[in-house]
Amino acid sequence: MDDEKDDFSKNYEFIDWVSNTEGAEIDGKETTFLRYGFDLLRPTLIAMEAMAREIEFDKDSVGFEIKTGERRTRVVPKHKKALQYFYQLKTFFNQCGGSERYLFSPHVEAVNEALMELLVHPYAFSFRDPESIDRGSGKMHAQIFNEVVAKVAEIVASAAFKERMRIRLRGAARNEAKGLAIEQKVFENKSRQLVLMLHFGYQEPYRGKLTLKEVQKHREKFFNNCRSNKLLRGIVDYIWKLEEGDESGLHFHVLIFYSADSQRDVKIAKMIGEYWVKVTGDKGQYWNSNADKWFHEKYGHGIGTGEINWDDHDKRESLRTNIRYMTKADQFLKMKYGSRVRQFGTSEVDEKKKSGRPRTVKPKLDGDSAGSARTDSIGFEPLDEIGGEAMSCNSDQSE
Repeated sequence: MDDEKDDFSKNYEFIDWVSNTEGAEIDGKETTFLRYGFDLLRPTLIAMEAMAREIEFDKDSVGFEIKTGERRTRVVPKHKKALQYFYQLKTFFNQCGGSERYLFSPHVEAVNEALMELLVHPYAFSFRDPESIDRGSGKMHAQIFNEVVAKVAEIVASAAFKERMRIRLRGAARNEAKGLAIEQKVFENKSRQLVLMLHFGYQEPYRGKLTLKEVQKHREKFFNNCRSNKLLRGIVDYIWKLEEGDESGLHFHVLIFYSADSQRDVKIAKMIGEYWVKVTGDKGQYWNSNADKWFHEKYGHGIGTGEINWDDHDKRESLRTNIRYMTKADQFLKMKYGSRVRQFGTSEVDEKKKSGRPRTVKPKLDGDSAGSARTDSIGFEPLDEIGGEAMSCNSDQSE
């Protein structure tokens, strides 16, 4: 249970920082800051996820034991776990009860459904403390909490819930397989890759005005221009994910594999970000994660950006971990846009064009950060020539 909790906690952390972080330029230097919404909803969602999973594992493990005291008064023993979940449920109820905006994970959705089925609505009811009495029903709030727990147990044991879990897991697994296949294939095609991570968003005055359809058109136009724009022709492959934050609005989390003919990943990411602004008619803005690797390492999963060699196991594992979290995000929380709205997509990877000499890993020498013998002959062109002969990015494949 602890390992499982740690796993979904990290998924919620990833969702939080990609939805509630933003880039800015201060004194000519690119930096990253956290929006107000960071860490606001995450602890509650993690608690509701843990509670529902614990109920699924043992339906009697969560809840209050209500006893009759002197003069027939009802007493709620101070059960630490039940108290913790009670107040987290109170927070979830106040923040998300009956939400029409979010599609939660199947487990958290089971909690939301239980609240609604029991006609516990935030406009008519407010959790106070376990021994408080609800005037409408005459029940103690601890009793109402126990009823919610029982209803969650009923939902998670149902065939409908198991089918929802199967569908959600299948979708996440399919996207993860696509993303990891791209990572594997690009390093098979060329031993060194330039990996860029960008946030494509919008300036504050436009965030509440742009429609989802307009935002998707900007994305399509950007990647379609890979065929004709000299800078974008350097994009070998890519993965994108649609996100939305309360303050940051609609935006895309974009992972780009770029031609390694230049080492200047920060500069190239900046140029690509500036091109995004141009595509949006100067309404857009971007966050260059490559310029702030320390932040990505702190809130992400190691540094999986910049120049990466095929045998740099640490960086490649960080890169793969970030891909996994990108593809698993919708399993835990996403916006209700409708089943036809594309929220995740990738390019289509070309097969390796030709084989070279077998790659061999040599002992790491002093000053050799890669610790490898590079079999591909890779030159470095001036920055204004980048992308001229690079592989063109392929058609967008998405879910």
